[in-house]
Amino acid sequence: MKVGGRQIGEDVDRVRRARAALGPDFRLAVDANRAFTAAEAIRFGRAIIDEDIWFFEEPVMPEDLLAYAEVRRSIGIPIAGGESEFTRWGFRDMIATRAVDLLQPDATACGGIRETLLIAGMASAFGIPAIPHVWGSAITLAAALHLFTALPTVAPSLARTPPPLELDQAPNVFRESLSDLVVGPVMTVPERPGLGIEIDRSVVEAHLA
Repeated sequence: MKVGGRQIGEDVDRVRRARAALGPDFRLAVDANRAFTAAEAIRFGRAIIDEDIWFFEEPVMPEDLLAYAEVRRSIGIPIAGGESEFTRWGFRDMIATRAVDLLQPDATACGGIRETLLIAGMASAFGIPAIPHVWGSAITLAAALHLFTALPTVAPSLARTPPPLELDQAPNVFRESLSDLVVGPVMTVPERPGLGIEIDRSVVEAHLA
C-alpha cells in the first residue's frame, strides 16, 4: 500500500486499519516512493512495527544509500529498493552498503532480462533475495514472468513460497489491451518465441501524439 502522501500519523492509522481488515494471513507491504527523510521513515517504521509488515519499499531518496542503511538499522522491518537503480554496478553499491534486505531490479530500467539475472545472482551471494519490480505495460509483465522462472534461490527452505509477481491494479490500457497476455491474479509464462506475446499495434497508434 502507498504511504508518504499524508501526515505520518494518518499513514500509520491507514496501515493499522489495513492490517485489521486483512487479518494475520495476508502479507502487507508499504511503499513510500521516496517520500520520507531518514528521520521520518524511522519514525513511521517504528510506529507500524507491530503490524507484521512484509517490507518497507523505497523509504527515502534512492540515491541516498547512507539514509537507506540508517533506516534499515533503526527499524525491525525489511527494507526494499532498487526500482530506480541502473545496471549491476549501481546494485553492487546497494549490496555493499547493506542498504536493503530485498532488491527490486526492474528489467525495463536496469538493462534487460540478462542484466536483471546478473543482479539477482550477485545479490544471492550476499543472502539478499531479488523480486523484480514490475510496472507499466504488458511487455514489462511478460518479461517479468520469464524472469521469475530463472531467479536464483537465496535460502533453500522447503517452507519458502515462490516470489510473488508485482501486479499494479490501477487502470492501464497498455497493460490490459496492448497484447494478448491474459492479466489476472494467476498468470502463466508465455511459451511462444520471444516474450511470447502478440502486440496490438492499433493500441499504440491510437495513443500516438
